[in-house]
Amino acid sequence: MLTFPIGCAAECYSAYLVLYNNWGVYDDSGYNVHVKANLCLLLVVFVNGVLGPTMAYPALLKKGLQVFGIGSKKKKEKYIPLKKRQ
Repeated sequence: MLTFPIGCAAECYSAYLVLYNNWGVYDDSGYNVHVKANLCLLLVVFVNGVLGPTMAYPALLKKGLQVFGIGSKKKKEKYIPLKKRQ
């Protein structure tokens, strides 16, 4: 639970550094050489910078706290078929 945000931040920062250095690299004809790499790096920065902290880490933290006995577990209701409910 502790290493996930550290790894997420490190991966996001390193992808940002590479993206920053590759952004204005053009060949002799004026074509950006690293278009595909830049798009992939933008995706990595978005996933690790936005989706990781907002969607992945809260779910991971919720499951991890339940393992340690800190979080509350949801009580599962026993399934009762519709025929027996009436």
